[in-house]
This record gives sequence, structure tokens and C-alpha cells, in this order.
Amino acid sequence: MCRTLTAQSALDILLDGRFRTLDISAYYERLAHELGRDFPNIRFVARYVPLLHSGQKHRELRQQGALYLRTRSMALAAFEHRVADLVGEALSRPGQVEMVTEIITPIFEMAAQAITGLPYFPDVIRVFTTYNSLKMSRKIDADFAALRKMARQRFPQDSDETHGMRVGFSVLGVAPVGASLAQSFAAVIPRAHPVPINALPWGKHFLATALPVVGRETLGGPVCLAEGVADVRVCEVDLSRFTSEGQQPDYIFGAGPHACLGRSAALSLWGRIGAVLAQNRLNIRLLELAPASHKILDFPKKMLIEVTA
Repeated sequence: MCRTLTAQSALDILLDGRFRTLDISAYYERLAHELGRDFPNIRFVARYVPLLHSGQKHRELRQQGALYLRTRSMALAAFEHRVADLVGEALSRPGQVEMVTEIITPIFEMAAQAITGLPYFPDVIRVFTTYNSLKMSRKIDADFAALRKMARQRFPQDSDETHGMRVGFSVLGVAPVGASLAQSFAAVIPRAHPVPINALPWGKHFLATALPVVGRETLGGPVCLAEGVADVRVCEVDLSRFTSEGQQPDYIFGAGPHACLGRSAALSLWGRIGAVLAQNRLNIRLLELAPASHKILDFPKKMLIEVTA
């Protein structure tokens, strides 16, 4: 396993046609057909997640995903306003605010409703790793079964394709956008002395990502990336380099054929939150930050802040 150490090397891997996203779909197919451990709902959903495919199949799914998101445009616009209002209201008066409980967790739920019309299931994003226990794989499969049942009940008019896309998007964007908001808040709010909220550099770009690493593997055998360097087959791409090195911060959403479909919506959301907080003359400081406990996403499990006059 290799890992990128600079923003440029991360970009090189993302744009290198010899690499693809980790073939999680094939992993679950092998579990079913070679080991007799079948997770049918995971295998169903995996067929509709563009990130789990490459080539022509990926292009088709990506186009279908873009069309699906257009059907959710009104819900996404309303979500953007609701989140900005939630953040603005929470920071509108002096006092302490535990931002994960009072802001980020509700955003997870709101994002799921906006993107899929379904509830938020926190464990399903773990489908992107093969390090799950048998118990967790069963939990993910059961969660997908519950989502599929609710989708059929709430949206009986869905075609099979739309049904798959709707449930598939429960693992795309929902958790990463909320978690990245938490990381960006933690990055911008000062930890020492209170600072006016409207003086903080909210800007138009996320200040941090809660998905710091994505995996890539070669389509064929090992490849040589540079003379004198060991051949590479699997690589971890460090997306956090794009913000820490100050180069192309929007590449935290990926680059090339697998760039995030929801990037523009996420950036619009951050921009609206910043516009609301740019009008806030109260002061703010970070009192306590508990480290992440999530298996995939890197965002604090507790973020206590204080707002003062």
C-alpha cells in the first residue's frame, strides 16, 4: 500500500487513467459466490453507486446519478436554506453550543431527506471498506434492506433504476458533507481568545475535509509511477493535502472522472452559511474538541464552542 504525500502526487493519482476506485462491488460478489456469504442488498445497491465502477459502466451510472440529483434540486435548495438558518440561529445568542449534537447531527438527517427522501442510516457509508466484520456487514445489508423497503413505500412510482439510485445516494454525500462542515468549523473557530464571528475567514471553500483519504487500485497489474520507485498496485490518496498545502482546495471533492457529483451543491451550502455568519457581530471561541471516533469519516465527536457578546 502506497500513500500520496503531496497535493500534486494526490492529483496525479486521481487523474491517472491506470487507476480506478477500489472494486468493492467485486469484493461482495466474491463473498457471495466463492465463500457463500451473501449480502444481497449490498450487492444490489453497489450496482447503482458510480464510485464503485469504472469505464463505460461508471459513465452510465454517473449520468444517471446527475439526472437523479436534478429531480432533487428543489429539496436541495430548501436544505441549503434550512442549514444556513440552523447555523445562524444556533450562534445568534451568547452561550455555549455543542455543535456536533445541535448542528451537525441534525444536518445529517436533513441531508439524507434532501438527497434521498429517506432517513439517515449512519453505518451504510462503511460499505466503502472491506475491513468490516461479518456482524457489521450484516448490519449494513439490513440497513439497505430497510432503506429499500421505505423507498418502495414512499416512492412507489420509482422505476427500478431510480429506486436503485435513490438508495445508492444514501452513501453518497449525506455523511461527508455534514462531517466536512464539522471539520471546517473546527478549522476556522479560534481556540484561544474570542474573535468576532463576522471576522473569521469563512470564504467560498471548505476549510477541511472529513474524508481525508480515498483508495485507488490499478486496473491491471502494478504500475511504475517514477524511475527508481517501487511499482504501485494500491494507493491511498490524501485529499487533505489540497487544503493543508493551499492548492486547489475544491479537489477535496476529487478530480477527474470520479469527482463528486454534489460538489457545486456542497460549495453553495458552505457559501450560504458563510454569508449568514458574516453578518454576525458576536464573538466565538472553541472550548473543547473531542477526536473522531468514526471508522471512515474524520470529524470531532464533540465540539463545544462559546458565543459571547
